[in-house]
Amino acid sequence: MTSDAQRLRIGRRSALAALVAVSACCMLAAVPGAAAAQGAKTATTRAQKLAKAVKACNKLPRSKRAACIKKAKKKYAPHHTTTTPTAPAAAPTGPAAAPPASSPSGPVAPAGPTVEWLQQELTMLNQTVPQEQILNVSILSRATPRLGSGLAFAQGGDEIPATTWVYLIQYRFDLVYLYEKLGAGYVWEKITETKHYTTEGQMQLDQLGQSVLKMPTSGGTSSCTSEPVEHLC
Repeated sequence: MTSDAQRLRIGRRSALAALVAVSACCMLAAVPGAAAAQGAKTATTRAQKLAKAVKACNKLPRSKRAACIKKAKKKYAPHHTTTTPTAPAAAPTGPAAAPPASSPSGPVAPAGPTVEWLQQELTMLNQTVPQEQILNVSILSRATPRLGSGLAFAQGGDEIPATTWVYLIQYRFDLVYLYEKLGAGYVWEKITETKHYTTEGQMQLDQLGQSVLKMPTSGGTSSCTSEPVEHLC
């Protein structure tokens, strides 16, 4: 009887120890979930408190709202884990890229001669002969404007200053000439003769904006027809 009682007590103790061990394991397994639930509950509670505090701040006068909201955020804002920002990776070093090449540019020529300007210049050249008229002026072609060479003829230049623009043009005009001729019976007759010129010239424009019409010193072409007397050309 004594042995049976002892074995019964030992069995009860073993069963109690096993039950305690199982309970401890269950408690340990439940701790992480409980902690997470508690953290979520705390975060929700802080957010609710923050919302409630901000709502109360909005009821204050405008001058006090900003300070009130700042204080509420400082007190109830959720805690965030701060991380140390990492420095960006250094860019690979190498030879610097060459700047884009700029397109060559030179001086820009001012506006060239007009028909009105040419008419005025031709009229001035013939103003010493009042019986002559310059009519039907037109510019037929224009060469690319250039600057003078600034050198003398002996040096291979054109004797035009390097600051003067040169505009080579081909143009035509009519020169109407009035004169008297001794006709039959020794009677003076008035004759109107028209000469048709096609020639080349240069407008030279200096740096002061003064222009003048010049005839080419060499290489220029010119032609003339007249009516009714051609030999006067």
